[in-house]
Amino acid sequence: MEPVQLPNESAEEFRLLYRKLALALEASQMGIWEHNLVTDAVVWDKRLCDLYGIEFGSVVTWIDHVHPGDRERACADFDRAIENKSGYSSQFRILLPDGQMRHVRSRAHYYENQDGTPFFIGAEWDVTADVMMQEELMRRAEQLEESHRLLEHSALHDFLSGLPNRRGLERFLAARKSPRTVPIAVLHIDLDHFKDVNDRLGHDVGDQVLRAFSARLMTAVVSVSGFAARTGGDEFIVILDNTSLGHAQDFAEVVVEAAEATKQDVNIGGINIGASVGVAYGKAPFEQLLEQSDLALYQAKEAGRRRYHVFKALMKKTQRPVALGSRLN
Repeated sequence: MEPVQLPNESAEEFRLLYRKLALALEASQMGIWEHNLVTDAVVWDKRLCDLYGIEFGSVVTWIDHVHPGDRERACADFDRAIENKSGYSSQFRILLPDGQMRHVRSRAHYYENQDGTPFFIGAEWDVTADVMMQEELMRRAEQLEESHRLLEHSALHDFLSGLPNRRGLERFLAARKSPRTVPIAVLHIDLDHFKDVNDRLGHDVGDQVLRAFSARLMTAVVSVSGFAARTGGDEFIVILDNTSLGHAQDFAEVVVEAAEATKQDVNIGGINIGASVGVAYGKAPFEQLLEQSDLALYQAKEAGRRRYHVFKALMKKTQRPVALGSRLN
């Protein structure tokens, strides 16, 4: 068969089109390959050889250049395209002869020539810069998320003790707005003679006392799955869920003992530091239990400090609650 001769105008258009395609491939640094699925012959153009760092015209064993960690997935992508006779799409890392690692994206189209021989013809290009940028953006997003988490933690926690602050207590309670079916215990805690520590020994020693007591309080709270917050200078609130009044009283004794033990952690001389604790118990709204525990705390202080008091409502004509009861003398 005689070769087909293109008209001069058509031949010129073809040359212009080919030149544009070549320039586009050169500008994009895109390499072209062809894979005969019958003979398994693979042909790479020079740009693709340059991309892989191998000499143009050399025998190509593609999989040997793919990073070992990506070989199984890259082969699976190609096998799936063959099985489905569909487009091939994959992204993987390659290792250059000098040890460098690059990220490559590969796309190919399945076709059959006139005699039915199946081929893939595809293109590959270096996407290392894109991958690095994406990883950097993800790293910055993680840093931003961590910064937001730290800011929120700082807003909800006391910097000195590490315990939730008043805002943290409010957040804790807001998450538990549903009607309560079981009673809770609210303990209002105040350190006795803490002002003497600050006045006589200075605020640095006072901070040490607060940190030491907070650590002991948190250890005790964690052991009973409770919640503790520092809501003022030497004021703390503890909430115990699913507990009994007896257990709440036992825990109040632990708190008083923890304050006494703080003397072992910080040298405060002869200052008789301790803890007064007010306990309220029941199914009433938290705000009401908090008021009751505050009244009970006042009664504990009036009774001599370094003890706990349990709030009990005695319904008289005045309907005024009275805090009663203490197990420490």
